[in-house]
Amino acid sequence: MAAPTKNAKQIEQMLDRLGKSSRNLTRASERQARQLDVRIKEFVDRGASATDRVLRAIDREIQRDIAGMKRELKRLEQEAERVREAAKQSARKQVAAKKRPAKKRPAKKTAKRTPAARSAKKTAKRTAKPAKKTAKRTAKTTKRAPSRSKRTRVA
Repeated sequence: MAAPTKNAKQIEQMLDRLGKSSRNLTRASERQARQLDVRIKEFVDRGASATDRVLRAIDREIQRDIAGMKRELKRLEQEAERVREAAKQSARKQVAAKKRPAKKRPAKKTAKRTPAARSAKKTAKRTAKPAKKTAKRTAKTTKRAPSRSKRTRVA
């Protein structure tokens, strides 16, 4: 009978070791699960804080854009008011001008020019132009250098 009790003790020891090992394994897996939960929570918190920062930055940018648009709208309204006032003043001036009596203009020439008169006018224009150019040239040369005759008169 010594053999069966020896086997029973060995089996019992083996079961004890198996129980300890399973408890250790359970503790280790629970510890790992807690660590995993902590890491997941950290990642979620980091993501939430990053999202909050981005949303705040976007909010500030949108607020800046809205403020700029409000300033632009106010400037445009002032410009529109200025244009309206200018248009009213222009309309008043036009009404005032219409109320004044019109100035009499000189009568137009009714006689038509003859072909001979037209050609005489063209000829006069052609001959007058070179004379003007010559006068300009002589005026320039006299300004540049005094003639010898002037020098002798002075001395």
